[in-house]
Amino acid sequence: MRRLVGIYTAELVILRVITLICPNLILNIMEKQELYVAIWKKALPDMLAMLEIFPHHGAIEFPSNDFFMVGDRQDYSFNLQIDNGKVVKISNSTVARDLADVFTSDVKAMIFAYDKKIVIKLNKNFTLHLSAER
Repeated sequence: MRRLVGIYTAELVILRVITLICPNLILNIMEKQELYVAIWKKALPDMLAMLEIFPHHGAIEFPSNDFFMVGDRQDYSFNLQIDNGKVVKISNSTVARDLADVFTSDVKAMIFAYDKKIVIKLNKNFTLHLSAER
């Protein structure tokens, strides 16, 4: 037990020293998570409207600067599939994961997703392609 407490205490001391030396480091690490959530929260109502109006194929163009301002990726494209409100296929991409989190935590989106297969793809030109099938 003492050894665990000692390790825990040492980790806190190291974290405190890092925080004193580089106060923005911890903040930067925390901010790196969920970089694209704000983009997707803003776009979700338009995405749902597009899926309702054009369920077989809709598209929304995004300004590339929306993504460049918050991330520094080489490639922002992804594929995401949601079946009956559950993510069943997702690219290994923070951009896709953030959209999946926003989509599955939104009540209107989950009601819309009930009994549907939704496919969402973002291409290299920042065009988001959407489709929904029963």
